Amino acid sequence: MRENLNFFDDLVKSHPYNEQFNIKRKVLKTKYKHAIKTAKIKCNDKIIKHSNSSQRAMWSIVNDKRQIVPDKRSSGISPNKFNDFFVGIAKKLINDLGSSVPIYADVMAGMVGIQTGGQVFSFRRI
Repeated sequence: MRENLNFFDDLVKSHPYNEQFNIKRKVLKTKYKHAIKTAKIKCNDKIIKHSNSSQRAMWSIVNDKRQIVPDKRSSGISPNKFNDFFVGIAKKLINDLGSSVPIYADVMAGMVGIQTGGQVFSFRRI
């Protein structure tokens, strides 16, 4: 079938205005694509039927079709290191900032009667 299709491809290239060659090539191309599709389905069915785990075989076929390569790289970080980072990051940030950050409770306590534009704002403990 492939040889016939290649033959008519060459004929159409050498005689581009011959409509009969073009029609015959289109018909052969459609049949060829259908034959390939059918062969792939039969092959996949055979793989699934003869496998020990049909679900695994199906997913293997699906992933092959999708052409997605699973990423099996390891990060090299142990779970304990990962956990320690997130547990200790707050303390590390506070220590790194030191006393440069004001304690806002003290700042708010000093703002008992701020006046701006005729309006009086009063901050008091509730």
